[in-house]
Amino acid sequence: MVPRRERTHRPQGTIARLRKGEPVARERPTEPVAGADDGQLIAQAIITAVHTLGGAVPALPPADGTELTPLATAILAALRQPGYGAYLGGTMLAMMADSIEHVISYWIIYEKFHSPALGGFAVLSHWLPFLLFSIWSGALNDRYDSKRIIQFSMLLFMLCSLGWGVLFAIETLQVWHAVVLLSIHGVAGVLWAPASQMLIHDITGRDNLHSA
Repeated sequence: MVPRRERTHRPQGTIARLRKGEPVARERPTEPVAGADDGQLIAQAIITAVHTLGGAVPALPPADGTELTPLATAILAALRQPGYGAYLGGTMLAMMADSIEHVISYWIIYEKFHSPALGGFAVLSHWLPFLLFSIWSGALNDRYDSKRIIQFSMLLFMLCSLGWGVLFAIETLQVWHAVVLLSIHGVAGVLWAPASQMLIHDITGRDNLHSA
């Protein structure tokens, strides 16, 4: 005979209370503290996130249990592969630098030209190459070494950053400068993305790809 599991008591939901004819208390939305500055609001958000995380911790398997070790091993399997740690760190730095360049270049373009057309071109030049040339870039990775393609794309990224920096420093930025640099950046992105995905497969292999 299979033993019955003990049912844990849970508070009744709105539908259960309505079925019994009980009044439903409306939850009041959390309102910002009156007169609170940005620092206080950020601190309040952090405290809320900590409490949410603290509620999820008890659902994790115990540290000395038999379930945690296989789970952690499966999650961190890719980090045991030679070269993956360097790839992960380098990719994080590259993506952070790319995001910083986006913020700085877009903001200065907006401040200098106030051109909606140039702002739209900035978005299109970033994403349109992925739509048009991703398949071609993937085929390029099948024929050539992905590491060399990544190096070439990173060189294009660095040339773009150097170009932005020089033009910002000497204050000679013109619209056609921005168009050229944004276009080069878009080409570099479509070259880099498939190559980086292919390199993950080359480093980790098929068995550990899920943890990469």
